[in-house]
Amino acid sequence: MRISDLLAKPFRKAEDANRALQHLRNQLADEIATRGDKRIADPGAMADNFFAEVAREGRAIAPGGDLPPVIQLLLMAGLELDDIDLSATVGQTTNLLIFHERLRMVADASGLPWQALKQVVTQDRLPVTVIEECMRAHAQDQPERKGSDLNDTHLLCLAPYADVTYVDKRTLESVRRARGKVAAFDQLIGEVRKAGGHGEISAALSPSACSSPCEQDVRRS
Repeated sequence: MRISDLLAKPFRKAEDANRALQHLRNQLADEIATRGDKRIADPGAMADNFFAEVAREGRAIAPGGDLPPVIQLLLMAGLELDDIDLSATVGQTTNLLIFHERLRMVADASGLPWQALKQVVTQDRLPVTVIEECMRAHAQDQPERKGSDLNDTHLLCLAPYADVTYVDKRTLESVRRARGKVAAFDQLIGEVRKAGGHGEISAALSPSACSSPCEQDVRRS
């Protein structure tokens, strides 16, 4: 659904809104219990916490105001009016919001001017953003969404700066799928292999595995 599709949607009455949120809450709790990381002790509590925040933000929207409810919600979330593309989907807009949250942390930590930074540093210009989004969108869907998968993706973001990146079999298949979908990802990721254990990687890094004395010196350094 595009943001423009939501502009004409009527503002829900409190009872209807609460019923809709409860339905979504139940769906999320069931999703976490069925496919979430098994270390999550209380899926219901996690869903409750998430939708309690959604409800708080919803109650802050002013019906009948100068701006449509969906625009008010996006502004409260952290976007600015100039950032909102009415032709973009809700998913694309959410991705932009998350990206801007991260980018603002960089601006605050480094003292860079926020407006200038967000004009220059866009999602498609950062390798880490391209890799994360491709792995999210095109990776194989697993029956259990383990927390370790997030670590695997973060480590994969170092691939553009390495000669070879070793991953497990599951991650390698996801990389293969993403390569065939997005050319920029294929160019960034470089050579990715799977290894059965640390010993296999150590053997590949040993001087005897190098093809020339020069490469041996580089690897030893």
